[in-house]
Amino acid sequence: EVAITAARTATVTALCAGLRRAGLWARLVLPAWLVLRAGIPVRRQPAPAELVAAIGARSTQLILVGGSGFFARTLALGGDDVTRDIAERLGASPEQAELLKRGFRAGTPDAGAGQAEEMAVQLAADQFIRRFDGEILRSLAGICPEGEGRRPTILRLVGGGSLLGNSPTFLARRLSLRVELGAERPREADAGDAGGAGRWTLEEAHRTDLELLGQCAAGSQSAASLLPPGARGAAFVRRWWMGIAAAGLITLAGLGASIRQVQALTREDQRTGAALAAKTAALRRLEAQQRAALADLQAANSRIMSLRRLASARTAWAGFAAELQERLARTEDAWLERLQLIPTGDAEPARQKSDPVKAKDGAAARPPAAGRRLLLAACLFDPDHALDPPGDGAYRRAKALLEELRASSYVAAVMDERFDAGQPGVLRCTVTLELASGLLP
Repeated sequence: EVAITAARTATVTALCAGLRRAGLWARLVLPAWLVLRAGIPVRRQPAPAELVAAIGARSTQLILVGGSGFFARTLALGGDDVTRDIAERLGASPEQAELLKRGFRAGTPDAGAGQAEEMAVQLAADQFIRRFDGEILRSLAGICPEGEGRRPTILRLVGGGSLLGNSPTFLARRLSLRVELGAERPREADAGDAGGAGRWTLEEAHRTDLELLGQCAAGSQSAASLLPPGARGAAFVRRWWMGIAAAGLITLAGLGASIRQVQALTREDQRTGAALAAKTAALRRLEAQQRAALADLQAANSRIMSLRRLASARTAWAGFAAELQERLARTEDAWLERLQLIPTGDAEPARQKSDPVKAKDGAAARPPAAGRRLLLAACLFDPDHALDPPGDGAYRRAKALLEELRASSYVAAVMDERFDAGQPGVLRCTVTLELASGLLP
């Protein structure tokens, strides 16, 4: 109920229209809970948790202030409920019931009021207080769902309805709260009181009309106003129309002077632009010549780089062959059987049907990917198994040779490893080498 406060646009618009017909203009329409919340700190600093109930004629505003949060709720209870109950019990008119209620509330009942009228007023007040007590308990259950940490310690009653019967005593006993009555009428000045003893203090003014002080405190909160946009704009225009007219005249005068100044500046810019256009044409011709020279220079640099790569590739082949020979010698009992370049787009050279090639684990070897690759076949002799298939030692030496090839700066990748142990004492190893960029012309 506190997060969003809504007002019917038609109702507020009709109210603003009635005020305009009476010669008045509404500047703010504030929610009742906001006005009361703004008026509470005017009196004093609130307690750590204080529940304020403003009992009006048709509704009651319930506000929690202080502590660790803020809570507000509008209850559909008010002094008019007591008036209707008295009228129904006595069969009297609402005006007579209101007079009876006000008389007994002030402690000065009419001389003609009897025991029946007093009993009806007391029963109506007791019923109202019981309903009010139930709503307070329901609200406290919503305010403090997790325990007593946020439970208020004081219930402060303000408004004319707070003076009904013995409501403070009953509520204090039912709610286990300290109930304070904050709506007593201030004392009136006597005719012969020259010392000003009857003047209102700030505390008495707050107790008398909390809503009035709240309106003064919340008058600057225009962001919370519920006025329709049309009424808000009309009030602004009516209040500031002379200033708006003067500002319009000043704006028009300044606009005329600015237009003349802009026209003079435009003519000057046109003359400057014509001179710059002539200089720009000469610079563009020079730029075109420079671009042509840069294109020739880039073509020459590209040709030089191609020749350098070709020369580097030719010298790199000798280094690769020397490194391969050194690695075969370090492996021992190993020799190079086949070394063939695979051009881009060509398939792997056909193998002889009498020389099947298989991977060590028996799986079919995958075909090499397209590119500039080198097919290398090397043989390793196993002296420990000269008449038998090669043993694990020959496989370890072959694996070591492949690891050295992977570490070579001339080889980018080693792929399609295949081992053939079909010949006694000899392990044939066939791999595809992805050449490094330095070996490619």
